Amino acid sequence: MKVDITHTEAKKGFFGKHRGYNVGIGIELSEEEKSIIKNKNLGDFVAFTIPESDPRFGPHKVTLKRMTIQSWGAHFSDTVSAQHFAEEVKDAMKTVKKFIEESKEAPASESFEL
Repeated sequence: MKVDITHTEAKKGFFGKHRGYNVGIGIELSEEEKSIIKNKNLGDFVAFTIPESDPRFGPHKVTLKRMTIQSWGAHFSDTVSAQHFAEEVKDAMKTVKKFIEESKEAPASESFEL
């Protein structure tokens, strides 16, 4: 799994006076990881949530299935929020990687007497 997180500054408004900060997220999964997601029916697992800059639309949940087909981005009004979101994505992707790895093998059978 490869995760690219890019930070860019964006100017908004008629004269470009209002600043904003974009965080771009690109995720590249190996063929094995894609296969595990598909074969173990993990596609609906929510990897992370992108906050929406326009409150009318609400947050956007990114599932493993959607994560494999496109890049994602979010817009923030300040750098602190943008950096916080990038850290959340990093942590979430570590969890996703662990989740995929643990799903690779079926749990071992065990027997015991009490």
